[in-house]
Amino acid sequence: MDEEVHAFIIDKSPDETSSRFAQTSEPEKKEKAATPDSNRAIFDADVKNAAAVVAEEHSSENTRTTTHAAAMASQYK
Repeated sequence: MDEEVHAFIIDKSPDETSSRFAQTSEPEKKEKAATPDSNRAIFDADVKNAAAVVAEEHSSENTRTTTHAAAMASQYK
């Protein structure tokens, strides 16, 4: 199990219909606080990755469509 999982304790109710969790230690990773600039940088990187995926899909679709059109044209003759 993760260390972060071990940092929690479970307190079950006597009838086991509910549970409470308590954090017993701080997580080891200290991340910097998010800022509008850091959020924008993450967003821009994700947009760039998404655009690359879309471009690859369009290229693949154009190749399939061209191949299919050529096959249909050869059958029509």
